[in-house]
Amino acid sequence: CGAILSDPASVAIIVPSDPPCGCETDYNEDGNSDLDDVEYLMYTIGGENTPPLDPDFNRDGNVDQGDIDALINTIAGGGCP
Repeated sequence: CGAILSDPASVAIIVPSDPPCGCETDYNEDGNSDLDDVEYLMYTIGGENTPPLDPDFNRDGNVDQGDIDALINTIAGGGCP
């Protein structure tokens, strides 16, 4: 028992508007990550929705079909894009 010293560590505080890895998948904010979020993102790309999340899900600098594909993959259990 007693104090233990370790190497310094970094701490990052991530606010909801800056999700880690772009892996926040609940685009319609209904509490679930499912195909409804894919549909919401599709309508966002079409200009009909304004989501609170960045529509560039895969963070490649373009908002396109690649974001939809990456979202589907992530919801299906794949890793962060």
